[in-house]
Amino acid sequence: MRAGLLVVALAFASAAWAKDTPSTLVKHVDDAPVYEIAKGKATVIMLTDGQAYMGILTGKPGLVVPEHVHADETEMLYVMEGGGWMTIDGKRQTVSAGMAIQVPPGVKHSFEIPADWKGKDFRAVQVYTPTGPQLRFKKGK
Repeated sequence: MRAGLLVVALAFASAAWAKDTPSTLVKHVDDAPVYEIAKGKATVIMLTDGQAYMGILTGKPGLVVPEHVHADETEMLYVMEGGGWMTIDGKRQTVSAGMAIQVPPGVKHSFEIPADWKGKDFRAVQVYTPTGPQLRFKKGK
């Protein structure tokens, strides 16, 4: 299953990579580092960490990502499984499998999986372009 996720992730993020990227990266998802974040409520498989960031974000019920802003980066998500509530620019909506989300730079956003959420755990391809916000994952945040 994880090998198939890399194909989805690469297809989703290809538009975010600059034409003048100095090097090409090909990495199998099984070779990517995994970071536990959000006090154990989520993990990130860090696929790329260069010109653009791409990873697989998973979350469990009870996960809360507080409202925040990325000053210079666009964040994109493609939800593969599960769901939750995402608030973007003050508008709360349910997100679920099959949805694509794009948060432009400077826009407040947050995410929550209610503790009583029923169904599959959340799993999404996550992209930041340009790179930067993912550095907190290496610190477990």
